Amino acid sequence: MTPRRRPKDTALNRLIHQELSGAAPGEKMLFIDTENHIREAVYPKEFHTGELERVRERLETAGELKAVVHIAAVALGHHGPRVTYVDYLPDNWIYRLRSSPVYIGFHDNLKRKIAPAFFAVVFFYLGLAVVNHLAYDGLDVAGYTCVHGDADPKPAVLQINQSKRVEFKTSELCKATGILLEHRARYYVTIQAGEPWFNGVARIGTPVGGFSAKDRPAWYERIYLSLFLPLRRELSKDWFRIVLRFGHVGGEESSYEPDPYDEIIQFNITPTIAPDRKQELFVFVNDAVIGVPGLYDLLYRNNRGTAYLTVKRTR
Repeated sequence: MTPRRRPKDTALNRLIHQELSGAAPGEKMLFIDTENHIREAVYPKEFHTGELERVRERLETAGELKAVVHIAAVALGHHGPRVTYVDYLPDNWIYRLRSSPVYIGFHDNLKRKIAPAFFAVVFFYLGLAVVNHLAYDGLDVAGYTCVHGDADPKPAVLQINQSKRVEFKTSELCKATGILLEHRARYYVTIQAGEPWFNGVARIGTPVGGFSAKDRPAWYERIYLSLFLPLRRELSKDWFRIVLRFGHVGGEESSYEPDPYDEIIQFNITPTIAPDRKQELFVFVNDAVIGVPGLYDLLYRNNRGTAYLTVKRTR
């Protein structure tokens, strides 16, 4: 610590003078409080034990420390001890704030209660999300999530150059299109907007096919979406990406990025289908899911919007 001159503090100088005038004073470190009283004295044998740091931290935390005075004993003839330095604590609004009982109490609670509780909740949530994903993925691959309902169109094979148009909703967990895909067949797919898309109870407006580099969510929308990120159906794909699924069992899927400069999403697919089998085509948007039967689509139900899927067989 850099040596400093005697401070221009009358009360503190008087206290130091009393110490210097004492009988055979030796080297020591004095901790002075805001009332100019000596609260602690630490002697050389304790200088390297960490006691100096502990005393200072304790008094600073309590907001009671004003200065630290190092009195050095000088054994040179008739010369007595002298003050090596006086280390004052800052006297500005930042220090007053940090040494106030309110701030100290908040910081102590933050360190001892709030932060541990926060991280406990975070790790519990992340652990629950892992279990949720494992449960949902297992049920999904087994064919319990994408099923053909009684109200869905009757499955049929498309002939070459034949096309079919299907409307699907963003609130549907997995829309059965009624289109049976065949081995080595090739299909041209287009997706066009229907009613505007909105994601979640926050009513986040979403472009058809999900967000792109051109249309990004606002910062507060990203915070909202981040809360549900651990529950997202396809973790590696962005929110509301359109996903095509080939068959209700097995989980073979393909997702498609929207073109920010083209309102129509278009692409070709050649699904891997066994020679002696036909698989129904399903479509859904990527959103958060719950891996509990009956609750799979709980977080889909507050979505709004539709789109039209058109599939034409070209081979």
